[in-house]
Amino acid sequence: MLEKNMKQVNQLMTRIYRLCTVAILALVVCSWTGIFEFGQEYTMIILIAELIIAVTPGILIRFLPDRLLRDYMLFMAAVFIGILGTNNHIGVYITYVLVPILGCLYFEPELVIKTGIFSYLVMVAAVYINSAGTYGVLYLGRSRNQMFVAYTLGFTIEYVIVMAVLYDLVKRAKKMMEERYSAEEENRMKTDMWKMITGSSI
Repeated sequence: MLEKNMKQVNQLMTRIYRLCTVAILALVVCSWTGIFEFGQEYTMIILIAELIIAVTPGILIRFLPDRLLRDYMLFMAAVFIGILGTNNHIGVYITYVLVPILGCLYFEPELVIKTGIFSYLVMVAAVYINSAGTYGVLYLGRSRNQMFVAYTLGFTIEYVIVMAVLYDLVKRAKKMMEERYSAEEENRMKTDMWKMITGSSI
């Protein structure tokens, strides 16, 4: 049951990554035309790193086992969001929990915890890089560490709350799926037994 679901979700994730490719190209075009003030260096980082992250799942789905592909796509999604979060011109807040949310689709509570921890570490790194160019540091005379701690505490509070909700949600969903699967299996066994007893092929 879970293996079949994993394969289906992996296929969904590869389609999402294809859409991300379009979004990346749109960001790059907006940067080159002056709509967004990303700067040439950051634009090249988006173009190269983010495109590699977005394109590779569609290639690797042909070669990697489902479980390994799943882990790769989830962890790369965290890196993808983290790179976006390092720039002050892109507002990334609750988006950091998108990876654990995607992990929920696999109905594995342990996976939600793993992706949550990794995404949190990526978030902390991105916030530290981002804090160097915040308004408070540039214009209000506050130190980078002060802004980093302030932002990290705020992100952490909402992150922990969302993670707790997601974990409980997945546990309940998995239990419901297992109960339904067991009921279907029991019903199938009863049907097969009835056919054997009656000799019916219906």
